[in-house]
Amino acid sequence: MRITKDYIDNLKIGSLAPNCFGKLSPITSITASGTSVHGNRYICYYTQFGYGNGAISHSLSENEYVYTISGKKGIEEITELQ
Repeated sequence: MRITKDYIDNLKIGSLAPNCFGKLSPITSITASGTSVHGNRYICYYTQFGYGNGAISHSLSENEYVYTISGKKGIEEITELQ
């Protein structure tokens, strides 16, 4: 399953979102969000990583898969792995 507009629109600081390792982590900051020239919603954010002030940047776009270090995944694969 690909990322939906509703999924992106409901993300906020503190929400669990996929990181680059394909795991759900709390969002610590949102750096950009909007609508692309193709009409798709997107969001760019940082998630908590490790201890202290560690963070990982990531982005999601409507109608796309979640891209991770190990390849692309559907959002349901990420939530099932937790």
